[in-house]
Amino acid sequence: MKWVLRRRKKKTAAREDSPRYNEWSYWRSRSDPNNRNGWDEEQRQRDIEYIRRYTSHDDDVLEFGPGVGRTLEAYYGRAKISGYDITGNYEHDLQRRAREIGLGVDLTVAKEAEERLPFGARTFDAGVACQVLMHQRPERVKFVMEELVRVCRKVIVVTGGYGLGAHPSAKHVFAHDYPTICTSLGCEMDHVQARPPKLYFVYQRVTE
Repeated sequence: MKWVLRRRKKKTAAREDSPRYNEWSYWRSRSDPNNRNGWDEEQRQRDIEYIRRYTSHDDDVLEFGPGVGRTLEAYYGRAKISGYDITGNYEHDLQRRAREIGLGVDLTVAKEAEERLPFGARTFDAGVACQVLMHQRPERVKFVMEELVRVCRKVIVVTGGYGLGAHPSAKHVFAHDYPTICTSLGCEMDHVQARPPKLYFVYQRVTE
């Protein structure tokens, strides 16, 4: 199923001048990456099911921004996945949750801001970005998505912020025009599910 998605440009304009927010400093200063109100269990299970549906058991997976491991159950039954995060603040909780389900997580922590992913082209069969792209500044999100599709054959995305535009209670949440970004990267968007404020999709390079 090819993507059919309404674009929501008008609402994103209000957030494009947010100089105070920086991913590197913001997330490295937080001791807990999650909403203080806790997880919405129904949405969490929906996220897990979507990730599980589009990753096969034999896939070599890179989880981008795993945080404390909110959706690690998507990989239940595997021996190991890889992870990449901007901070090591949450690694203790991440590894504890991984051990609870018998999963190994080989975590790489960024050494500096704005670095490229330290993996070769197509190292992984699948990348997973769950609730991460919504926290990328508008001027950075294309770079992040391009890096992910460089090192992963396909990328499974679960993102909030869809349709929100300017988020009144959080300066670190953005609504991006994902169809336009994917097109500009030579990628196609597939398996799209729009459940505002959540958006689910898989993107990969168009086969030549």
